[in-house]
This record gives sequence, structure tokens and C-alpha cells, in this order.
Amino acid sequence: MANNVGIISFGPYHNIKLDKMFDTFSVNIAAQSVMTHIFTNKWVKDRKGKRCLVIDYSSVVALKSMPGVALYSGEKSFNAVLSESLGKQYANAYKADPVNMPNVEFMQVYPNSVKSALNPGLLAFTVTSEEHAKAVVD
Repeated sequence: MANNVGIISFGPYHNIKLDKMFDTFSVNIAAQSVMTHIFTNKWVKDRKGKRCLVIDYSSVVALKSMPGVALYSGEKSFNAVLSESLGKQYANAYKADPVNMPNVEFMQVYPNSVKSALNPGLLAFTVTSEEHAKAVVD
């Protein structure tokens, strides 16, 4: 499973409208949390002892905050910490009971700008989703 969606609000934090802020929470935080819950719940029931992989896309701004994108930086930091925490949780659960638990691994990815339906790719360093997926898999 790959969690790879994100939207960004540019500009001063105090200028971000609350409805836009909640929209970004829904996409950048809730979507990852809900999709990960759905898949891990299914895997715990159906994939006992089998290997599973979650690829969580964060962002380079989770590692190095940038002025003008504070909200996005915080949201993407949340993605990274949630993924890291769940990775440890499921690794410990599998280690304790490899017969009844799936071997769920979490990979965190920190891309720059990836062109998508939500990102027209206007930044000079933008790559296509196909280029980025190939780099992650290879």
C-alpha cells in the first residue's frame, strides 16, 4: 500500500483560512491515518505470518521546515512520525508472535515536488509520479 497524497497551503500561517486548513488536515493527515488503519486491520486478520509493506510519502519539508509552508511541514512531519511509530509497533508485534501477526514494514519517503492531479509541477525540480515511483521501487 502506498500513501502518496498531499496538498499544500502557501503563505503566512495567519492568512490560511480555517476551511482550507481543515481541507489540508483531511488530505495530509486523515487520509494517511484512515488508509493505514484499513490496511493494517485487514492484514492482521488475513495475512498472518506474511510480509506486507506500507510506503508512506512524507515530504522533504518534514525534515527541513521552510517559511511559507509551516502547516504542510507540520502535517508531513506527522506522516513521518506516525509511519515510524507504526513500523516499530508492528515489528515488535510480529517479533512477539510471527505466526498470528503479519510482518508489516513501513517505508518513509521524503520527496521534493512530485507532479500529480493535485500538483501541476510548476517547480523546476518537480518529477513525474512515474519517475518517483520507479526511484522508490528500484
